[in-house]
Amino acid sequence: MEITTYRRHSANCKHKDDRYHPRCGCPLWFQFNWSQPATTLEGNKLRRGQNKWAAETHIWSEAQTKAKQLNSNLEALLQGKPVRQNVTVKAAVDEWLEFRSTNGLDNRKADLMGRKAHRVVRKERCRSS
Repeated sequence: MEITTYRRHSANCKHKDDRYHPRCGCPLWFQFNWSQPATTLEGNKLRRGQNKWAAETHIWSEAQTKAKQLNSNLEALLQGKPVRQNVTVKAAVDEWLEFRSTNGLDNRKADLMGRKAHRVVRKERCRSS
């Protein structure tokens, strides 16, 4: 699958005529075509046809590394292999609490510990939600 890395320039960028300029500080994006039915991958909607996703970096070499990872994840998805999903602390705690309540377990202490974990992650400025 071909993934194109390009820049989305700001209105006042002096390189806005060249979407592939390597040293501009504008954000990088990925563009690719998906021929399968719509689904999600790493929390992003994957639509049939053209997709444009933010690379979440301004550095070309980082974007190329992320593009390779995205390509391998897309290929794995095409082959039906499991793809590692990013899970936030909040989502993991919520899933754990739901599992406990479904199985008739008491959630008082579990809820307290989950909220505490979420506070620690927020304090350390990790991705938590």
